[in-house]
Amino acid sequence: MTLDTRDRATYLGASEVAAAIGVSPWLSPLALYLRKTGTTPAPDLSANEDVRRGYFLEAPIIDWYARTHAVSDAFRRGDVEYRHPAHPYLRAHLDAVDPDASTIVEAKAPRSHDPWTAIPEHYAVQGYVQMACSAYNYVHFSVSHGGNEPVVYPLERDDDIIAYILERVADFWARVQAHDPPEPRTVEEARARWPHAVPESALEATAAVHGACDRLRQIRGQIAALEEQEANQQAEIMRYLGERERLTGNGEMLCTWKTQTAMRLDGAALKAEHPDLYAQYTKESTSRVFRLAKG
Repeated sequence: MTLDTRDRATYLGASEVAAAIGVSPWLSPLALYLRKTGTTPAPDLSANEDVRRGYFLEAPIIDWYARTHAVSDAFRRGDVEYRHPAHPYLRAHLDAVDPDASTIVEAKAPRSHDPWTAIPEHYAVQGYVQMACSAYNYVHFSVSHGGNEPVVYPLERDDDIIAYILERVADFWARVQAHDPPEPRTVEEARARWPHAVPESALEATAAVHGACDRLRQIRGQIAALEEQEANQQAEIMRYLGERERLTGNGEMLCTWKTQTAMRLDGAALKAEHPDLYAQYTKESTSRVFRLAKG
């Protein structure tokens, strides 16, 4: 990996492909699309703790791998880059390679001390794309869990899986080139995608969307019932505590009910006593409000 801030708007890195095809735990296809089209800037991760840990541990992890495995004299390290021959927008930056063993070494340094039971899907996608770009047949994920001695997780080339990934990636990149955004996956993304409604416009629901409305209505009813239960339980605990600040049980802390002081702006008083100043720092905002009709 690297900490440099090269412009990635013109290509897809192997570590980004999981987001492009919708299997990244951190980034959705739409969020990646917005970065690639320049709609939203890519975040500066140079100060990110997880990124910095991976950067600084990469060299010792690769050194450990070279010492503990029978690597060939052709073993190379240091951000080796490959481009896919049929998809030039697809690139792979490799931590280390052993050409004689047809093996890529990918260093990882997750914060958790827990070992993997299997290679996480988003990392497996990265590995398959690395093999697709480089024509190597194996990726050895050398993983230092929580700073411990690395564990190696091998991944073997599978051309059927690679073909599927490349097909999905090609569809994503075609959308980037055509400025055709992927469908939103979250409420926040939907709000960002369609911030304004066409006045008095309407659309007839499909059977699937009608069913989604019914299910949402049911879920909200369940949430309301649970919130009522929550409030009743909290009130019972507060009645028992009275003026006491802490509740313990069997020597353990169960909850606290402490007095806190906060400073808040009294907008009503400011508007009444200083209307000009209030108006100077008041701005209009527009948003779309989602309301579900009663069933």
